[in-house]
Amino acid sequence: MKNIRNRVLSYITILIFTHISNGCNGVINIQDEALIIAQDNQITKEEFFNLQKQVTKESKYAKYKNSSELYNYLIKLFKAKNMGVKVYNPEVKKEEPFAVNFYFENSLSMDGYITNADLKSSLYDILTNTKKITSTINRNYINEKVINISLDNQAFSTGLTSSAFKKLGGNIGNSDIADVVKNVLSRTNQKNMSVLISDFVFSPPVKTNAKDYLNIQQTAIKDAIQDKLKNQNLALAIFQMSALFDGKYYSYKFPAGKQFSGMRPYYVWFIGTEDQIKKVLDNQIVDPTSNKFLNVGTFYNSKNAKIPDYKITTKEIGDFKPKDKHSLYNATSEQKEFSFNVAVNFSKNIKGLKYFNNNSIYTANNYKISVRDLNQKEKQQVGLSSHTHILTLKTTRLQTEKLVVKVANRLPTWVLTSSSMDDQNIITDKIEQTKTFGLNNLVTGVWQGFNYYPNPDDNLITELTINIEKK
Repeated sequence: MKNIRNRVLSYITILIFTHISNGCNGVINIQDEALIIAQDNQITKEEFFNLQKQVTKESKYAKYKNSSELYNYLIKLFKAKNMGVKVYNPEVKKEEPFAVNFYFENSLSMDGYITNADLKSSLYDILTNTKKITSTINRNYINEKVINISLDNQAFSTGLTSSAFKKLGGNIGNSDIADVVKNVLSRTNQKNMSVLISDFVFSPPVKTNAKDYLNIQQTAIKDAIQDKLKNQNLALAIFQMSALFDGKYYSYKFPAGKQFSGMRPYYVWFIGTEDQIKKVLDNQIVDPTSNKFLNVGTFYNSKNAKIPDYKITTKEIGDFKPKDKHSLYNATSEQKEFSFNVAVNFSKNIKGLKYFNNNSIYTANNYKISVRDLNQKEKQQVGLSSHTHILTLKTTRLQTEKLVVKVANRLPTWVLTSSSMDDQNIITDKIEQTKTFGLNNLVTGVWQGFNYYPNPDDNLITELTINIEKK
């Protein structure tokens, strides 16, 4: 034991001597600096940023101005030397507690959902799952005003009745959806995530032009979200659910309502910060395996999005030599074709992995791009195990260039297929029964609120830059 201690002390002495010598010469060695700091088997926050400030004075260490790059280097260094050093992780943020406030929109159009247990059961499950991410859950009805309900999760879910709605007041005859959304947004902040449950069927007033009404509502929702984004980090996840409906369906074509019985979609909106919405998705607060789950769409300010981890992997057609993760050289084509693979890790993006399986969201000059999941062999490779997708890039115009792969931020395709512009035949039309009147306007308003450019292709999730040198 004494000999081991002496060897360690000798090693540290050599490092310190080297450190002093290098200091006199004005040369900094990042490994030596890190090993000296880690003598007590930890690198604190202060030590981490002091090290970063010191080593990045050298141009060769400029990449470590990125805190994640420095953290990854230190982890690899200590692992290689079999040292159990605890390193401050700049990526890990202190988790702030937050409440989750549920708002059940209780207008007459929701009565048909609460005559049986279908929606109530799903809501109870969501409320129960929410306890995974918070210890504070508040339950409310919402119409023209918010009505707090002092019941536990089970009693709140089973207590959804038309008589309870009438008894507690407010305008339950009709809800202005844009106003409801604005009200909920005003109650959403860092410490309060909101959950809004509604069928979200727009109800234009009698003798109103429906198209004009929907366009006004769309703009109002867009405006409300843009205003909120000026002062707060904001993200939104819209879950499309299904439940048995048995009651009166109200349309602007027949405002008195018509009796309908069958399956109908409704929606659960989670509104909060990006971190909060990520928790909702990661913890499967809404169970995606449930037969009542239909679809999900997520929205966030893509200007704040981080570039995912990505790397060039293998050739498909032609040949090349890898230079680094994002660069290749000596590229040659085969019968005028050149193709190679890039692995990308989209797991941290709240869009969800399914979103990135769509070829149409990827574009790059002169290259055709296709996407797939990693195969079993690729998943087992150490350098690829954390990646989620393989992009295959193919061209007939190989040249030396800085290739930029753009990943578009598109409206979910299910929104358009689930949207109706005329619901007057809903009682007999099976296809119409699966749709929601005005849904496309509603969600487009949300999408526009989070994006800056009217052209959908100008709104990007990220860009991947690949340096190609032709032989």
